[in-house]
Amino acid sequence: MIELRKGHWFAAIDPDCGARVLSLRYKNEPVLREPENTDELSSEPLLYGMPFLFPPNRVADGHFTFDGKDYRLPINEPARNNHIHGLFAGASFMVLGSGPDRVITHMENKGEYFPFPCEVAMTDSLDKEGFCRKTQVTNTGAGDMPVEIGFHTAFAAPGEFMAPISRRRETDDSFIPTGDLLPLDGTEQEIAAGRGPRGVRVSGFYTAKEGSAGRMAQIGEFTYEVSEKFTDWVLFSRAGEGWVCVEPQTGPVNELSRYGCRRLRPGESLCLWQKISLLKKRKKGDNEEYSP
Repeated sequence: MIELRKGHWFAAIDPDCGARVLSLRYKNEPVLREPENTDELSSEPLLYGMPFLFPPNRVADGHFTFDGKDYRLPINEPARNNHIHGLFAGASFMVLGSGPDRVITHMENKGEYFPFPCEVAMTDSLDKEGFCRKTQVTNTGAGDMPVEIGFHTAFAAPGEFMAPISRRRETDDSFIPTGDLLPLDGTEQEIAAGRGPRGVRVSGFYTAKEGSAGRMAQIGEFTYEVSEKFTDWVLFSRAGEGWVCVEPQTGPVNELSRYGCRRLRPGESLCLWQKISLLKKRKKGDNEEYSP
C-alpha cells in the first residue's frame, strides 16, 4: 500500500489491486467509502474507493465485434449473461516512482486482461486543494484497439449531492442500453439540480450535461471534476446506506461493438484526469485537458 499526505489530505493506493485509490481522507474523515476489513472488501470489491474499469459496466453476452472480428470476455454476471466491469480492477501495477504526495504506477497488458495489448499508467497526487489522478492508456499493438474507460468512484456518506446528468439511457432486462434516451424522473431531476438526498436509492446510466457543466459533480462539501473525454455518468446507491457511486465513463455502456466506439491507433494514447477537491470557485485553467 502506498500512502500519500499533503496538508489535511491523505490517500492510500494499492498497486496490487488495480492501482485502486482505496482511501481518500480530508482532516481524517473519509471522502471515499472505505471497507472496515478485508472480508468486507472481498464481498463487494467494486463498491469501495475508486476502482478502474476497462471496459466499464456491462458487455452484452461477454461478446463484442471490432473491425469485423469477434472477441469474448468472461461471463462474470451469469444471471444476466454479461461481462461486467472488466478485469483491470484486480490487476497488479508496478510502482515506477513515489514521494510523500505523489505516486506513479504502471502495468502492461499482453492480452490477459483485455484482448488487445496495451499499457496503463496512473499518476496519483495530492496538493493543498485535493486529489488528482491522471490516467494514460496506450495501444502497444500492431493494429487499432477499442477503448472505453470508467471509474467506479464510491463516495462515503455524502449529504446532498449533484451529478451533472442530462438524459437517462433506457436499458433492457439485462441492463444493456437500448439506444433510446429518456427524460429524467423526479428523483433524477433533484440529483441534477444538486438536491440529491442522502440515502436515496438510484441506479442508472446517463448522458452528461453539455460542455464544462457536464464534467463536475458535487458530493457533500467536495467536487468531483473530470476531463472532457468523459461523456457519461453512471449512478448507483442503495436506499438508506448513505454512500453513493458517481461513475464517469468515456462512453455509453456496451459501447465496444458500436460504430462510434473510441479507438486507439498503434502507439496512440488516451489521457484522462479526475480531481476531487473541497468545494470552491473554479480557477482559470482547471478545465485544461491533461497532456503527459
